[in-house]
Amino acid sequence: MSVRRRVGGRDVLLDCSARFVAGSLTAVVARNGAGKSVLARVLAGVDRPDAGDVRRPARSAFFLPERPPAPPGLDASRLARALAPRLAPPAARTGAASRVAPALDALSLGGPPDAPLDQLSKGSLQKAHLAVAAALRPVLVVLDEPFSGIDADALGAALDLVRGLAAGSSVVVLTAHRPVPGVDCLALTDGRLAALEPAPPAYLLDVFPSARAGAVLAAPLAAAGATVQAAAEGLLRARVPEPALPAVLRAALDAGLEVRRLVEDVDAW
Repeated sequence: MSVRRRVGGRDVLLDCSARFVAGSLTAVVARNGAGKSVLARVLAGVDRPDAGDVRRPARSAFFLPERPPAPPGLDASRLARALAPRLAPPAARTGAASRVAPALDALSLGGPPDAPLDQLSKGSLQKAHLAVAAALRPVLVVLDEPFSGIDADALGAALDLVRGLAAGSSVVVLTAHRPVPGVDCLALTDGRLAALEPAPPAYLLDVFPSARAGAVLAAPLAAAGATVQAAAEGLLRARVPEPALPAVLRAALDAGLEVRRLVEDVDAW
């Protein structure tokens, strides 16, 4: 891909070049207004560049815009069935619709799997479309801020699903405001793409009770550059960089604190 794109009289993409290979997962990271959505639409073939070209597989791309479509009269399984002839590789067409429900279950849709798309919230709609992508296994998947409305408890599962698409040989490109932990990242700045170091993994740790947790965890967290804040229902939540995790867990357990939850921190996307 090497493209230029002008929108509203403004050059948004300038000699924007990148190469994405099968089995790769890449996050394009930029601030609001930098052109992430413009790039996503060009990459997916929804919009044409003003100059240059995008060499993509002949089969159409699966494109999830930041505001997902909600076709009336369709649920996720019916959508997968409708899209399978155009988007799914031949080997993935059979049974595509039947693979939607397990993906929705992993994402905790919060409703029946046959819920009409036009009755879902933004976050649930994003989950439904991600489940459809997982069922279809397209050659190219372009996701524009796909986790912006998803609840924190489901973000890890959503990232696992996206990683699974790449592991299955799809080319997966997503956009985000911040680096995605453990994912190859490109920065979009001044209309150009450049390599960006992926964010080091970090975790969210909830311990109980918060009154005792503050004193126990303050020192190792501060030394590791972590942040601590009060959470709901008497819990204390700490964001812990991966290198500090063993020491923090040991300090909490030695103090008799109850570890309520430990998940990868993906809430910053």
